[in-house]
Amino acid sequence: MRPTPRLDASTPFVRRRIARLLAALGLAAAVTASAQELPGTPSGDLPPTLRSPYPGAPQRQAPPAPAQPAPAQPPLAQPPGAPPPRIIVIPRPEPPTFILVPDLRVSGGYSDNIFITPDNLAFRTVSDGLFVVSPRFRALVRLSQSFGLVGDYAFNYTQFLSHGNATQNGGSVFLGYRPAPSEHVELGVRGGLADVSEFEESNLREGHVFLSGTYPLAPMLESSVTASVGIRNFPDRTRIRSQALVLGIGPLQIPLGTTTSTERGEDEMVSNFGGALSLVYASTGLVRLGYDYTRNDADFSQLDYDTHRLSLAAINAWTSWLATQAAYSLSSRRFDSAVSDTTSSTRRDSIHEITLTARLTPAFLSSPWFLRSGAVRIDYGLLLDRSNLASGELDRNYVSIGLELGFLPFTGEQIGRRIFPWMYGMPDSKSFSG
Repeated sequence: MRPTPRLDASTPFVRRRIARLLAALGLAAAVTASAQELPGTPSGDLPPTLRSPYPGAPQRQAPPAPAQPAPAQPPLAQPPGAPPPRIIVIPRPEPPTFILVPDLRVSGGYSDNIFITPDNLAFRTVSDGLFVVSPRFRALVRLSQSFGLVGDYAFNYTQFLSHGNATQNGGSVFLGYRPAPSEHVELGVRGGLADVSEFEESNLREGHVFLSGTYPLAPMLESSVTASVGIRNFPDRTRIRSQALVLGIGPLQIPLGTTTSTERGEDEMVSNFGGALSLVYASTGLVRLGYDYTRNDADFSQLDYDTHRLSLAAINAWTSWLATQAAYSLSSRRFDSAVSDTTSSTRRDSIHEITLTARLTPAFLSSPWFLRSGAVRIDYGLLLDRSNLASGELDRNYVSIGLELGFLPFTGEQIGRRIFPWMYGMPDSKSFSG
């Protein structure tokens, strides 16, 4: 009877399948929770340790060079006075010092609440179609065998069919220590800015310092933690204060009118920490359970709040051309102060988000020589914010279909030869005559 092979994380076959699975799904977007901190405000991703921060997608390998015939072996007994045989040592190729990995995503979709706002007197729910173009560049500078400097920049342009456009610039730079593929620590900064042409309250500037790490607890179980602190600025948010002036004491008062002042701009101090457990339940499947806590301290006192979030994601590669992921997150958010001076009610929210993603990788997208990966991606998202105050409740449905292209990476030498060919010299030209 043939023995049944044992599959664990140390089996090369399993490691390859898991790596392809994670790369195929683009975990950076697979476990994203877009639950809003405030109406119209995009929240960040889940903790960075829920996605791979390294540009380590599978790369297409060049065909091996033809084997050279082995040199003739010297005789065992050398003639007297003959020189000793030459020993040729073939150096082991070193990994490149610099790698640049470009990606591109284009998609079209529809949302019944594009600005993610409640439908009340202060806001109006707006539905529209949209088209998105998002290039991304990741760069790795290898400092040693285990240390590297990684930069990640993404530009996102969204064109709404009837309501202007939105642009987002985001990036991070961090120092990474990675002694093994499943063991790594990162220390760096991340931030970005967003501008929405027809909803200025969402315009955003932010910057954060973060520390994260991942460590395997067992062959099929991995843990990750993260912590960050930073500042967010909303330059176009305003708040109006009114104060009645009176003259007199006690029951004898004479009203003198009302003063009104407008405060523009809001700064927030945001701190976050969290962790996650990842379980590989099969060579093509992964489950992740995460928790994170966020504390927000704002200039506007009624915008101070705490958020606790639980998230669950299941990822599976069904065939060589189909992979799916399903994610759910539940956030509990509680504000410190009453929403206004006229009420004593403190706002409490329960935010539910469901995302479903299917990634199709047809053969024609992997055949071009300049691509390392290609996929058709279909997304659906449902966001529900339920509050004890009706003015804070909102719903959003979103669906999109897009094309994701991962281009072959460039090394520092390749870029240098293209831009500064004179620094590398020209190959010797040889001619033969009969």
